[in-house]
Amino acid sequence: MFGVINGLGRALISRGTAVSTDLVNHIFSGLFIVLVIYAMVTDTRYLRIGNSISFSLVGLFFLYVLLVKPDISISQHLLVAFGVFAVGFVPFVLRWFAGGDVKLMTALALWAGPSHILPFAALSGLLGGSLGLAVLAIGWIDKYGEGIGMPTSARRIMPHWAKRGLCPYGLAIGSAALIIMPSQFA
Repeated sequence: MFGVINGLGRALISRGTAVSTDLVNHIFSGLFIVLVIYAMVTDTRYLRIGNSISFSLVGLFFLYVLLVKPDISISQHLLVAFGVFAVGFVPFVLRWFAGGDVKLMTALALWAGPSHILPFAALSGLLGGSLGLAVLAIGWIDKYGEGIGMPTSARRIMPHWAKRGLCPYGLAIGSAALIIMPSQFA
C-alpha cells in the first residue's frame, strides 16, 4: 500500500501536472507549523497536549517521507524517537513532565532524526529551563509581591499555571522545534 501511495505521489510530482515538490514541501511545512503552534497554545492555556496532536505529527512525518523524502532512513528516525521517549519517561515518572510533553517531544524527535536531535534537545532544555526559572520567579512575585510593593492588579495578569508552580514545557519544546526544524524542509 505504501508503495502505491509513494508511486502516486512521485508520479504527481515528477509530471508536474498536479503539484510540484516545492508546493508539497510547503504544505507539509505549514501543517507541521500549525500542529506545533496548536500544541504550544493548548499547553499554555490548558496545561494539556492532546494525543491527537502528537499522533498527527507522527502520521504527517510518515506521509512526508513517503511523498517528499523517500531517502530518509525511517529506522534511524524511529530509533531517535524511541530514545527520546525512553529518556523522557524518567521525568514523567518523577512528575517533572506530563505525558503530553513526553509524547510531543517524541513526535518532534521523530522529525528531528539523528541530524537535528542534538540541537533540538539542547534548545528544548535551554528554553524549558528558562521557562522553569520564570515560573519560579512568578511564583515568588505572586507570593511576596505585595510585600515588595507590587500592585495586586499586576499580579492578576500572571498566568494561572505559573501561580501554581506548573510549567507548560510544550511551549519550550514547540519553540525549539520551530527554530530547529525549518532546515528539515529545506
